[in-house]
Amino acid sequence: DEPEIDSARISTTILREVIDNQRAILSDNAPKDPRFLSESVANLRIRSVMCVPLPCQEGLRGAIQLDSFRLGAMFSNDDLDLLAAVCVQAALALDNAQLHRSARERGGLERELELVTQVQLGFLPSERPRIPGYQFADHYAPAQSVGGDFFDYLPLPDGRLAITVGDVAGKGVSAALLMARMYSDVRYMLLSQPTPAQAVTQLNRQLSGGGLGHRFITLGLAVLDPRGNTVTLVTAGHLPPLLRSPGHHVRQVGIDVAGIPLGIDAAIEYRQNTLALEPGSALLLYTDGVTESMNKVRTCYGAERLSRQFASARGDVEQMIETILDDIDQDRKSTRLNSSHTVISYAVFCLK
Repeated sequence: DEPEIDSARISTTILREVIDNQRAILSDNAPKDPRFLSESVANLRIRSVMCVPLPCQEGLRGAIQLDSFRLGAMFSNDDLDLLAAVCVQAALALDNAQLHRSARERGGLERELELVTQVQLGFLPSERPRIPGYQFADHYAPAQSVGGDFFDYLPLPDGRLAITVGDVAGKGVSAALLMARMYSDVRYMLLSQPTPAQAVTQLNRQLSGGGLGHRFITLGLAVLDPRGNTVTLVTAGHLPPLLRSPGHHVRQVGIDVAGIPLGIDAAIEYRQNTLALEPGSALLLYTDGVTESMNKVRTCYGAERLSRQFASARGDVEQMIETILDDIDQDRKSTRLNSSHTVISYAVFCLK
């Protein structure tokens, strides 16, 4: 009688031998073969066996094993050659299937990232403010498709203009989601609180209890009052703004009232500082994507060089920004933008 064979049962001894050595096996008498002296071969009543590894781009995907349970029906070298040819074709088909699946998954991820990017860009201002006597310029160039840097212009009901620039720690989709949350939260606080400092204080309390995890957010806020030609500054862990005088002298401002980043300590009370803007002065706010941009010898651009370029720039605010960006490009010439940072910069310029 023919033995009843359970097709789900295989000899792991034979498979292990082929996979470990990555070499095909042919045996015309498996029970007597010294390589397979195991209970599984005997219990399965295998008479003849051949097993061929399945190669793949990463090394080895597995193996194909054929067993014969009949006396006199032994596999030959020709049978082994045929099985080896089948395994090569099977391995190619599996590799192609894997590549196809990876391409589809990658394509789906790229489409999702593109959608997130478009949503994120939709939060950024599409127009610059128009206030008599003032000029505005901004620049946004993400190093990755999505990130956590943002800026905004918000006209306030009393005629003032709030300008914010922020940086959510980290990059990618999670940082972009927090950036979207910040966009709405900052606007709400600025419209509901009586002073810029109170707005940032309440924003921090909300974020500190809002499950940011180990993330934190830096924020620079400038509230321009064109009626009195003043600007009120609040800084939460962000790089200090640069103020250029009509004589082109540049200094950091708001340092004396600077606070820690948002989302760390809910008890922090942020402070504000109000400065007078002289005719011909300019205010520059920026992220660390400017100062930490690296050249080919991995030297950061730095705040001092930024101050020098800001001081020496000529023309209107648009030309000032271009002067700074051109200098950054020259500094990192023949190397790419540091991929961990996003460049954002913008300026307020008083012409009165």
